[in-house]
Amino acid sequence: MKIAGREKHGHLTDDTTQPAATDLTYNKWCVSDCQVKSWLFDAMQPNQMKQFIRYDTANQVWDPIKKTYFDGSDEAKIYDLHKRSFTMKQNGAPIANYYSELTEIFQELDQLNPSNMKHPSDIEIRRKEIDRLGVYIFLVGLDNNFDQIRGEILRMEPKPEPEAAYTHIKRESNR
Repeated sequence: MKIAGREKHGHLTDDTTQPAATDLTYNKWCVSDCQVKSWLFDAMQPNQMKQFIRYDTANQVWDPIKKTYFDGSDEAKIYDLHKRSFTMKQNGAPIANYYSELTEIFQELDQLNPSNMKHPSDIEIRRKEIDRLGVYIFLVGLDNNFDQIRGEILRMEPKPEPEAAYTHIKRESNR
């Protein structure tokens, strides 16, 4: 996101072509490319960096990274995110921190699992199913002192969305 957010993605895809060394824009391109390379290296562990440091351009670094760490699917990442959400516990942390971490996981899962449904009513039904699962996962990970409010939320009709469940728990924790 850092690279795309700064409009430097072309250095990875080679859409921002390297100008000739005699071109007036060459130095500016080099500075920009070095910046992208440094962002890539900042995201790596030192032992990983050793594998890629010898390459001259960001694109030359990026290509073997893609081949090494991306198998064409996100299944391992999706599995890991689900596992983290299912095993996450509040463990005495503030409710806001616990809910925020869980929400980040759910958002990343949404990005990695885009819906292929077309009909709006099907999409809405699926969204409610996902929200309900999110509420269950959130409630399961709460500390035991929220048992009573947990039961109240589970008995609510209509079933609350995750934000509403969080609001009820937050209100209870403030009391």
